[in-house]
Amino acid sequence: MFRTLRAALGVAVAEEVLTRNVASFAKPTRPRRHRFDTWSVAEATTFLAAIREHRLYALFAVAIAVGMRRGEALGLRWEDVDLLDGTVRMAMQLQRVAGELRHDETKTDDSTRVVALPRPCVQALRRHRAQQAADRMAAGDRWTDSGLVFTTRKGTPIEPRNINRTFDGLIAKIGVTRIRFHDLRHSCATLL
Repeated sequence: MFRTLRAALGVAVAEEVLTRNVASFAKPTRPRRHRFDTWSVAEATTFLAAIREHRLYALFAVAIAVGMRRGEALGLRWEDVDLLDGTVRMAMQLQRVAGELRHDETKTDDSTRVVALPRPCVQALRRHRAQQAADRMAAGDRWTDSGLVFTTRKGTPIEPRNINRTFDGLIAKIGVTRIRFHDLRHSCATLL
């Protein structure tokens, strides 16, 4: 807001509507950056052990292990997962934009990357794929083939806010430090 006001007053001075730009004398304070919390190895291990049987265990395990953003995890396609080589290519994201759920390429070229998966994540994704096949059989004609790794039980994309709610609920149940889903990314960096 300050920059906009200073620019507007600068134009007024240039057009000789004002004699000086009083905003240029102001020293605005910088907004405080959001502090984030991270999990220790013990907390991450406790969380993953407690949710081992949860249907979205692989999503949280991969997010912690490779620092995946929420949109990247929800936009991950099976075609971008190589369970033989143990890699994932993060090239897509799923986000709600202007009230619409969008599956698009990542925002920048630097965001598109191939990452090696730890062996436990490969195993978790294999179990997840088997669970998704069982979900497909159970849903029958109601199954939507989205090609996504993490879906609802009917194959449709998962609403991003629902992942936040699920994550918050699991944290409350388990009793580990409350962090945001995005803080899993920071936790990954800290753990590494």
